[in-house]
Amino acid sequence: MNSRTAEQPNYELRTGKGHRSGRRSGTSRATVCAVDARATSSSHSVLPLRSSAVRLFGCSAVHSRSGSVLILALWVLFFLAALALAVGAHVSASLKLARFMREDVRGYHLARAGVTHAALQVACNTNKWNASMEDRNADVYPWYADPAVFSDQLVDDVGAFSIINVQQGRDGSLVTNPGLVGANSKLDLNSANRDVLALFFEQEGGLSDGEVLCKAIEDYKTEKKEKIEDQRGVEGASAGVSGDLESIYELFSVSDSVDDRFFAEIESYITVFNRTSCIDTNTASPVILDCFEECDVVVSGCKPQAYSGIVIGHTRSGGEAARIEFVIDARERSKGQRLYWHEF
Repeated sequence: MNSRTAEQPNYELRTGKGHRSGRRSGTSRATVCAVDARATSSSHSVLPLRSSAVRLFGCSAVHSRSGSVLILALWVLFFLAALALAVGAHVSASLKLARFMREDVRGYHLARAGVTHAALQVACNTNKWNASMEDRNADVYPWYADPAVFSDQLVDDVGAFSIINVQQGRDGSLVTNPGLVGANSKLDLNSANRDVLALFFEQEGGLSDGEVLCKAIEDYKTEKKEKIEDQRGVEGASAGVSGDLESIYELFSVSDSVDDRFFAEIESYITVFNRTSCIDTNTASPVILDCFEECDVVVSGCKPQAYSGIVIGHTRSGGEAARIEFVIDARERSKGQRLYWHEF
């Protein structure tokens, strides 16, 4: 009896006051049963195994969660780095584009300054005649071809501009000279002698019959004048209406025989700003003078009605140069005014 009693678990000793409360509470009884089950278990190695398994699985779960967070953080860093590189590349390209645009704008305004400079030189000139072409190689240059006035003119610390003109040399090649050239050194499409102009079209342009193109020019001018008169009406029709060509490029609208090849051959010899049939023998090309001689037309000199040139503006940083072709009026009533402006 005593041994059996001793084998039974002593709830009083294990639970103390919990024994009494365990009788009144189901939760307490469950606790007591759990304690008793651990106390009466014959296998003492189960608890350490369960405890180790819990610790092992718990650590694996923690490490798994930590690895997932690390991978997620690495992906976030990767996307942020890629975004930073993309933004950096875009900003760098935008900055380069802004620098290029700034240089283009500077070059353009330098070229505009060159046109203004040329207009002032024409307006201030009191010499009514051009010097001969041979004077360009002398120590004293004519006013319109002085390199000290028209070449590499600095504009503060931004850059410089140069004014040049292109003419045919003695050997037939095109020569670039500093400064301006008078419009009376070229054949005027509106007022040149018709025989001289027709011969010029044949010899330099390669036309079989230059007279056909001369007639096409006259017909074009007449038709243009009639259109202008119709637009202005009867009252304004008599107010100095003219159908003259306003640009040498208008020649493309005159006839189908004017193509790029033909125009490239005659471009440097023609103008629409001479307004006379006169030619300056000092500055005119030998090609033009030969046409006058073959047609037995007397070359009559006259003062230039306008001056033309090409201004090149370039910045100090070496950006692409801006080029403007221009014509400045040399007549007394409108001296120094700009007649023509072409940017390219």
